[in-house]
Amino acid sequence: EVWSINPRTGPFTGGTLVKVYARGMVFTGSNLCRFGETIVVADYIEDEYALCESPGWINANQSLVSLTVSNNGQEFSTLGVTFEYKKYAIVKAIEPSYGFFAGGDTILLKGEHFSATGNAWCCFSSKNCDDLSESIITRGTVLND
Repeated sequence: EVWSINPRTGPFTGGTLVKVYARGMVFTGSNLCRFGETIVVADYIEDEYALCESPGWINANQSLVSLTVSNNGQEFSTLGVTFEYKKYAIVKAIEPSYGFFAGGDTILLKGEHFSATGNAWCCFSSKNCDDLSESIITRGTVLND
């Protein structure tokens, strides 16, 4: 039985590593996760959680899928948790486009597909935000017009 997942959302393109917490999860070498009807291998198992990579999802009309697990590769848990596929956020404008080197400025990002939860994270980097050692991550708030 899946009781929690983190994160609960990811892009339609897939590739999100999801920690899946489930009662009775044990390493068997045949562990699987199922996103809707798509089955993927559970890459890592440790005490009651598995790490699974979300597959790409092509049905834009159905963004919510049930995420279930299997220890034996055949029988899946009857209770799952909902995983939501979302579009990538698109930043169209940044105001102001500059700030103090020491930081502390409030920045307004305008764009599309920001999370409706009101929570956001921003990455500032002179290189690539995939390299967290070279990045500054800060929390933000999503505002609606």
